[in-house]
Amino acid sequence: MRTVGRWTADAFIAVVVLLLFPFLVIPLVAVPTEDDWESRFRHLNPDVQYFYVPLIFLAYVAILFLIRQYRRVAYGIAEVLVGIVGFFWVQKYTNLGAAGLSVFFQLAATVYIGIRGLDNIIVGVRARRNPLPKS
Repeated sequence: MRTVGRWTADAFIAVVVLLLFPFLVIPLVAVPTEDDWESRFRHLNPDVQYFYVPLIFLAYVAILFLIRQYRRVAYGIAEVLVGIVGFFWVQKYTNLGAAGLSVFFQLAATVYIGIRGLDNIIVGVRARRNPLPKS
């Protein structure tokens, strides 16, 4: 029986992390209209709504932090994917001819995220090659 390689596992984790964001986090933190808010959280007590959304977001952040700590290559792959998707998203949904400084910063941010992802991949690969000795 063949085992799954580290790169395959890291790519899978990165894709799952990338898919969790638009389907789990963005719908929760996006500011809905009054009608959307009512339908989305109809089953929740209004007092609980203000705790539910931040807790989901904090759980997602904690998961990302753990992945960054223990599967740095997967985190780096996810960052590179976010940078690529974000870059094309900005290009597609922004009028670049009439765009000003804000679009420049959006594009620069996506490039920066991609660079950070590549850095995390390199750090993770180096850590795999030269693991710290266990004491």
